[in-house]
Amino acid sequence: MVYAYFIENTGGEFKDNSCLFRYIKEQNISEDNIYIDTADNKDELDALLEKIEPGDNSIKNSNKFSRKEK
Repeated sequence: MVYAYFIENTGGEFKDNSCLFRYIKEQNISEDNIYIDTADNKDELDALLEKIEPGDNSIKNSNKFSRKEK
């Protein structure tokens, strides 16, 4: 399974996600496998990390990729 994850541009620093959007389209990644967060909320990242299994691929585009351990 292939998943995509990115942080949405909501203001402040602009992140060019066009390469990721192009890849999503080329690979026909289902909307159900696309995870989108904002800079101050990582709920979708947590959901993706819960769902992903060995052998799956995830494509991430984020310059602020971090996850606090619970």
